[in-house]
Amino acid sequence: MTEKNTAEASLARASSRLLWLAAAGLILLLLAVLVILITPKGSIDRFEDQLSYQPPLGAESSEFYSTKFLAKSQSLYVPVYSHIYIHEGAPFRLTATLSIRNTDSVNPLYVISVRYYDSAGKLVRQYV
Repeated sequence: MTEKNTAEASLARASSRLLWLAAAGLILLLLAVLVILITPKGSIDRFEDQLSYQPPLGAESSEFYSTKFLAKSQSLYVPVYSHIYIHEGAPFRLTATLSIRNTDSVNPLYVISVRYYDSAGKLVRQYV
């Protein structure tokens, strides 16, 4: 086989591969367009419309809402983030506002303390 024949054969194989890749890409593109066209518009909206509130188990009885089930004292952990990481790990500083509301029109709400800890668990600041 001459050098010219070898180059022509190599060129023919490369052209064949390129043609095959172009055809495969076109088929994938057509499949993607078909999926987009047959997906019903607003399907997520219809799903959200089907969602409904379901009360906690036992909430059917009026006893569920009586004061014997209310907390007399409790501690709450509220995660507050002073920064998040963006763009390859660079910290982005945030501001946080904690709002505490009493939804009970009869009984008062007492906040005894609010403590702010760093990521290592060290107390940074204490309020109240």
